[in-house]
Amino acid sequence: MCDILEDVLDFGGDILKFGGDAVLVLWRASEAQLPQTIGLVLQCCQQIQKKHGTRDTHVGVKLQLKIGISAGQMTLLTAGDREQHYFICSQALDEVMEAQNLAVKSEVILSPTCWELCEQEQIQTKLLGGKRSLKVGGRVGL
Repeated sequence: MCDILEDVLDFGGDILKFGGDAVLVLWRASEAQLPQTIGLVLQCCQQIQKKHGTRDTHVGVKLQLKIGISAGQMTLLTAGDREQHYFICSQALDEVMEAQNLAVKSEVILSPTCWELCEQEQIQTKLLGGKRSLKVGGRVGL
């Protein structure tokens, strides 16, 4: 996991939360920067899939990554006095969880909102049957 997190940090991502074997990552961007930032996130995801997408463990289990991407505004709430608890509220969070759940091994899935906000002509995608989310097939020029 450390190698993957290093790649995320190298691409400017912030680690928000760990949940079991999942990681929630945030790239901050203004609305005007979103198309370019989504492109950067896709480059990061492709590098991670290429370098770390499949791993054999010491117990003989093969691990394969799947990635979901979304974009949009978030609200971060904190609660607590001595011990801080963080709560994230966002349609983007709901969409990234759905995209990740739609992904199967070695796939990167874009949420509908992320697709609307990205540089569509730069990304090869395939519509998932019966869904509004898209599977990323590659990025032109990479």
